[in-house]
Amino acid sequence: MSGWLGLDWGNVPTWIGTIVTSSSFTVAALSYRRSVLDKERAQASSIAAWVGMK
Repeated sequence: MSGWLGLDWGNVPTWIGTIVTSSSFTVAALSYRRSVLDKERAQASSIAAWVGMK
């Protein structure tokens, strides 16, 4: 059955669910990557090397 503007509104909840799920996955992946970079940065800052020339 066609609704407003000829769209099948029975699929709208599926569209919304897909968008929300995809967005959640993207946010989780970006958060994980950021935490990995933060851990690498913290590890790198705890190591110091001094090079001197005489």
